[in-house]
Amino acid sequence: NKNQPVIDEVLKNYKKQFLNCIEDYVSPINSTISFIKNYNGHQKIVLASMNTKDIIFKVLKKFSMIDKFDLILSRDDVAHHKPDPEIYTKASQELNLPPEECSVIEDSVVGASAAIGAGMKCYVLLNTFNKKVQFLNVNIEAFIRTRKDLDKHFRT
Repeated sequence: NKNQPVIDEVLKNYKKQFLNCIEDYVSPINSTISFIKNYNGHQKIVLASMNTKDIIFKVLKKFSMIDKFDLILSRDDVAHHKPDPEIYTKASQELNLPPEECSVIEDSVVGASAAIGAGMKCYVLLNTFNKKVQFLNVNIEAFIRTRKDLDKHFRT
């Protein structure tokens, strides 16, 4: 395609602008941030996101959370994206934990499917972007709405 160089340049500029202003538009899920910042449990905390490392670190920096994770994996670390379980399989391997000892908190059907496909327990964080009905065909452990729900399933 003779227009490919133009398309590539537009995409490059878009990604650059997006990265420059992501901090201005990202909204916190306060109960999750509070839970992670105050977590004192024995389980390791991993962030396994299909965003790029650049975006992840910018958002974590905004909320002062970079040092709260034992491992951060992104789409840059895997060949296959969710619902493929690769990112979760990689996390359990890097932590040297069997998948059945890992619990995942997800907010999307594709993410929950990936976690379950990796052999992990999956909890779904309900937020403004999802609904219980979306998860009817996904074998999750429980829904999480509040900090109290987080504390119930994951000791702090």
